[in-house]
Amino acid sequence: MELRFLFLGLLILSGIEGFVYNATKRASNCRSGWTTYNDSCYLFVNSESDDWTEAHYHCNILHGYLADVLDEDENKFLKTQLLTRHESGCFYISATDVELEGHWVWPNTDSPVDYTDWAPTEPQNFGTGENCVCLYSNAKFQWADVSCDRALSFICKMRLTETGSEVIG
Repeated sequence: MELRFLFLGLLILSGIEGFVYNATKRASNCRSGWTTYNDSCYLFVNSESDDWTEAHYHCNILHGYLADVLDEDENKFLKTQLLTRHESGCFYISATDVELEGHWVWPNTDSPVDYTDWAPTEPQNFGTGENCVCLYSNAKFQWADVSCDRALSFICKMRLTETGSEVIG
């Protein structure tokens, strides 16, 4: 009798282990429509145009945030994606200097922007209200500072660990 319970217990545990493994595996993939790069997912929103604040809000509704670009490799990935998709126009990222002119920050972490890829002559604000950043197709998707009230396409980002957890049991 004890052997039967031991066998049943092992069977249950092996089934649970497989179930947990599959849940973990699913959590490592991006949602439909999002593109994976390293430990993050990206959504390139060109079907609607929003000002910077609305773009930020739109990304938050999707459980992400307006993309930050932390290094050259990530920037190259975004530019390659935009070029491959034959996109045009300007795509907001989250960098802003709205609080202090010339002091660019990522608002989701309040961290300073350490890496940049400004297009020639950018940023060109000079105090005229261009406090947001977009990847601009006319400059091969290098960065340009723009007015935050312009209606533009945008890029959302979500860390894979933020894609939502599944409750098991």
